[in-house]
Amino acid sequence: MEAIEGQVLVVGNGALKSLLGLEGIKCLKGGRAIERNRALQALEGLHEVESVGGKLAIVGNGSLVNLQGLRRLKIAGDGLLLAGNEALGSVEGLDALTHLGGDLIIRNNNALKTLSEWCAGICSWSGTVPWPTRLGWANSGLLEAIYLSNLTKNCRVYRAWQR
Repeated sequence: MEAIEGQVLVVGNGALKSLLGLEGIKCLKGGRAIERNRALQALEGLHEVESVGGKLAIVGNGSLVNLQGLRRLKIAGDGLLLAGNEALGSVEGLDALTHLGGDLIIRNNNALKTLSEWCAGICSWSGTVPWPTRLGWANSGLLEAIYLSNLTKNCRVYRAWQR
């Protein structure tokens, strides 16, 4: 199977350590939520996914340390949410991402130190960078986000509200 038409939800699987078994999927036409999988350490299994039609939400996966399993992802059609992933120290793996069709929200990932150069390659974005950006807000370990300057030049910026 190369494509999934609807939403894909991987939610609340306390013992799940990997997504191996999902290999071969290249397109997720609906949204994707990977949430509250406390033992999930890697996103391998999604390494062939090139596009997500809806929002990609990776939330509350306490053991997830990087996003290498998303290394071929080029399009997040309705935006990207990375939140509450306590061990996430790097966004490496998002290097191929070139289009965001919605908001970019990165919050409460306290081990995250840098956004590195991954977002320097984003050339198409129809969403927003909320200000005082949800990127740095509540990411207590974030030391730099200098590569975001190319994004904020052409994006509508507004005051964030707390969800």
